[in-house]
Amino acid sequence: MLRHNLEVLVVCFVLLGAACGAQTSGRIVEVAWQVDKAAHATFETDSGYELQLEEARLGIGAAYAYAPLEDKLKATAWRWLTGVSVAHAHGGLDAETGRRVRAELLESVVVDLLDPEPQALPPIAAEAGAIDAVKLELAKSGAAAHESLHGGSAFLRGRAQRDGTTLRFQAVVALDAALKARSIDLTGLSGTLDEGAVLHVRVDPAVWLEHAAFDRLAPADSEEVVEISADSQIGRALAIGVRSPQAIEAHVKAD
Repeated sequence: MLRHNLEVLVVCFVLLGAACGAQTSGRIVEVAWQVDKAAHATFETDSGYELQLEEARLGIGAAYAYAPLEDKLKATAWRWLTGVSVAHAHGGLDAETGRRVRAELLESVVVDLLDPEPQALPPIAAEAGAIDAVKLELAKSGAAAHESLHGGSAFLRGRAQRDGTTLRFQAVVALDAALKARSIDLTGLSGTLDEGAVLHVRVDPAVWLEHAAFDRLAPADSEEVVEISADSQIGRALAIGVRSPQAIEAHVKAD
C-alpha cells in the first residue's frame, strides 16, 4: 500500500510539473495574418486544358495557429488535476482538437487570391512561442456568405482552352455547413511567434482544378459563360480541391 501511494504521489508531481508549464502563459505579442498572391493564375490541368483565372475568391471563417503537441499534454494535465480549463482568447485549447492555440483569427474575411498585393489582415494578440500547425476554417455557404462569393465558400471565374477551343466558366463552391467539411489542417510547420511576426498563407487554385474535366462541358459559344454545377465532375473536383492541404502553404516570418 505504501509503495502504491508513493507511486501515485510521484505521478502527481510529474503531472503537476507539466501542468504548471501549461498554466504559465507565454508573453502576449502582436502578430498578423497575411494572404499572399496565388501561386498560379495560369496553369494546365491533367487533361491538357490551359486555364486562365480571371477571378478567384475564398472565404475564411477562422484560422488557428497551434503550439506543438507536447503543450496539449501539459494543458490536459492541468485540466485533469485542477478541473480548470485554460481556454482563453489565446494560449487556450481548441475545443475540437484539444490543441493549445497560440493565435487565432475569428473575424470572417474574403480574400482575393489573384490580388498582386499581399492582403494583410488586422494585427491580433497572440501567445509567443513555437507553432507546428495551422488550421483554416472556410466560410459557411448560404445566405450569410459574402456577396462576392455568390452564396458559396469560394468563387472562380476564368477561361479554359484546348485545341483551339475556348470555354468561359464560373463556379460557386458550396461546402457542407459541418465544421469538419470546412476545415483544413496544415501540419509539419516549424516557426515561432514573437512580436511583429507574420503568419503567411498562400492558396494555389491550380490544385483545385488539377483534375477538372472541361471536355465534359457542353459546347458553348466562346463568349457564353458556363455555370459549373455542384454535381458535375468539375464541381465535385472543386469541392475536394478547395479543402486539399496541398493547395495551401503556410509559414511564419519574423518582423
